[in-house]
Amino acid sequence: MFGFPSVLFLSITSVYAAPLIQTPSFFGPSPSVYQHLPVGRSPISKYDMMEIGRLATAVNSAYCHDDILQPHFSHPFMVQTGRHRHQERQLRHAATSIVKTSDDAENSEGIEKGDMRWYISHTPSTQTLTLVFSSLENVDDLLELVASEYDVHSNSTTGTLVELPSNLFPSSRFSHPDIPLIHRSYLSSIDTHGTSALFALLHLIEEPPVSVDSTRDVIRNYVRSLANPSAQAQPHPIRNVQIVGHGLGSAVGMIVALALKEELLVKQRDLLPTIDVTATLFGLPRVGNAAFGAFVDDTASSASLRIFRITSYADTIPHLPERHHGLVHPSSVREVWIGADPRVAYICKPKSNGEESEDCAASIPLGKTSLLDHLGPFGGIRITPGSCSRSA
Repeated sequence: MFGFPSVLFLSITSVYAAPLIQTPSFFGPSPSVYQHLPVGRSPISKYDMMEIGRLATAVNSAYCHDDILQPHFSHPFMVQTGRHRHQERQLRHAATSIVKTSDDAENSEGIEKGDMRWYISHTPSTQTLTLVFSSLENVDDLLELVASEYDVHSNSTTGTLVELPSNLFPSSRFSHPDIPLIHRSYLSSIDTHGTSALFALLHLIEEPPVSVDSTRDVIRNYVRSLANPSAQAQPHPIRNVQIVGHGLGSAVGMIVALALKEELLVKQRDLLPTIDVTATLFGLPRVGNAAFGAFVDDTASSASLRIFRITSYADTIPHLPERHHGLVHPSSVREVWIGADPRVAYICKPKSNGEESEDCAASIPLGKTSLLDHLGPFGGIRITPGSCSRSA
């Protein structure tokens, strides 16, 4: 239907053809790995390349209409097609199911053809919810959106730089004159997609879905209920939230990750266990000003929130809006840069906090960038918005 299997076989095997890089995993559970990196760029592990490919495949699914949407792989090894069959068999229990989408009746208001989409999946075995945002179907539309001019000195709601939505971030959270401002062009998508996705995510965290992985599980649970009628399937609490986005969906995904963390800080004081939040953002444009960057850095200082931005070599979008207009990529958002050889990627550490690394994507002048790279490859996977034909 999607053409994914053949694409996965060719692209994933090309990633394995790359030299094996023996480095620790930056997507793994230990956040301290990044802290010990030298300034500049360091090659990432083969495992991390596989994880990038898995998440890029999840983004491809987000471009699909509800009636043909398929669950993404729940583990990097499951995208392989031959070399690790034993791992694949061991991980079949890690079933992932779609539990919410932007096409659901309660979430679809205001969504138009060609607009971005989102879905939430649930992986019971890892107690994980994954929220995935697509971008706009047409990358030229995204370019027009993020390249628009604005007055960097404006801090009113009538300018192109505006305050964060007050329904997600109360204005009392910030003090003048250091109010975080974001590019106005993101507001509409935050309102129509980000808010509904965030509320759906919070609802699923408070009331986790009850899932079974197979027919055998259904039979086993039924037999158990006969022996003990009071025993019923109980949902496991959510321990991990992954937020994944592409292009405009990355910008919205960052805002949702920050708003989610703010909500969880309040809820976890009394009700919820600690939930680790990881945002992986493909082709992320610049979102806000220096005060916004400082807010992101402060929020991400918590060990339970990590944000990665994945840039494919000379992608134009991460260079926009341009830095001389006052927008920044927060230094706490860890940059992973796919190099000129797409089989090799680097994690990039800036010289100091509050700065972007000049050794990776920023080393390419804007005039030498390409919109083609906005689609990848990412870990051997190209993001293909047109691969799904949506029904009306």
